[in-house]
Amino acid sequence: MITIRENGFYQVNNQAHVPCIGIETDRLENCLHGINQRQLKGVFCSPYHRFAFNHLSFLKDIPHIEAVLLNDTSLNDIDGLYTLKNLRYFRGNAKRPPIDFSRLCSLKTLVIEPVSRDGDLGQLTQLETLHIRHYRPRTKDFSLLSIPETVTELTLEWVSFNSLQALPELPNLKRLNIIHCKNLTDLNLTLNQYPELESLQVYACICVPEQEVERARSAYGHLKHVSIEEPEAH
Repeated sequence: MITIRENGFYQVNNQAHVPCIGIETDRLENCLHGINQRQLKGVFCSPYHRFAFNHLSFLKDIPHIEAVLLNDTSLNDIDGLYTLKNLRYFRGNAKRPPIDFSRLCSLKTLVIEPVSRDGDLGQLTQLETLHIRHYRPRTKDFSLLSIPETVTELTLEWVSFNSLQALPELPNLKRLNIIHCKNLTDLNLTLNQYPELESLQVYACICVPEQEVERARSAYGHLKHVSIEEPEAH
């Protein structure tokens, strides 16, 4: 996340579909006034950029917001999220209460570190891009998340699972990115479950055997883009 200082505010331009202004706890009123005056549609919260609240109550004062980024925040109350009826992009870490996704049905992009008792992702019927980070399911698959079939791009980063066979059927999936999944050993996909798949990237998954890398490169050579990194020395 690249942060700049512009017009007196911290700003992130390279994450969501709109620029995101940093919420500073000691300058909250100034931040909210600037957002409303300029009709800006994104905010980010980071303790490294003067955010010290443990709640998101201030979001009710900027209900037009379409993007919220939480960077290493520690929250006790996230109810402010549910006041954003046009929320399209949300990025959140694990230091928070569970999210009721049935109240965030407008989401199109979700970057999430799942926590126990999060709501069913299957309720996000408009979701297109899903990025799951730091997830260690006891089932070693994704059945507890119910990934919606609308997803066209799926990224799994630092997720604990052994085989691509653990993925659910996703008929609209076009891009699959697997990054730093240290337990992954099997790259075998049932391709008829992903008829729209165009791109596969596997990066820094150190336990994938070299022969499996070569097999996968051959098996998926018909895709528009395939990038499977050689396993690192280990």
